[in-house]
Amino acid sequence: DKFKGPRPPISKKDLERVAVTEKLGLHHIKPEDLTALTLRRLVKKATILARFPIGFISIINHDRQFEIAHVFHIPRPFQEMYFKISRIESIDISSGETFLCSRERGHSMCNYTIAGERTFVVEDYKQDSRFPMYKDMGAYIGIPIRSGGYVIGSLCLGDMKMPHPNFPLAALRELESIGMVIEDTIETWE
Repeated sequence: DKFKGPRPPISKKDLERVAVTEKLGLHHIKPEDLTALTLRRLVKKATILARFPIGFISIINHDRQFEIAHVFHIPRPFQEMYFKISRIESIDISSGETFLCSRERGHSMCNYTIAGERTFVVEDYKQDSRFPMYKDMGAYIGIPIRSGGYVIGSLCLGDMKMPHPNFPLAALRELESIGMVIEDTIETWE
């Protein structure tokens, strides 16, 4: 294992959850699809509300994490650093924007949101002993994304500042509302 630290929890309902994820097929969504454009707008709204420069939707199947609809409010060199830290394995770039990334499920932060079935927050990675592999990151918020009664992934928001200067705890309810709109958008995708 290339990461150090404890492995994240796996949902007790993981087999059923993965079946729902595979049926949706979101890892096949095209960047020009209207749903993809809508998802990107929703992620952008969430990053602005949270005042976090990194946002994406993470969908996890049995062994892969697919990150769709990336929004970065950071310069290109920092984006490249993020991908290196995050150990992204494949990147599909369209229209100059990163739309789909994938990596091994491994130590994905999204696992914590899925297993806990609720919003997952790390205010400062350096102060949290569960995440020695993310010591170069700052803060994280994972909002659960549900389909068919299962948490299939999360709206992920991150910052590389340590700690985040104005952590947006007051905005969590609004971010969860954006997560529900993402769920509705995903359910209408065909």
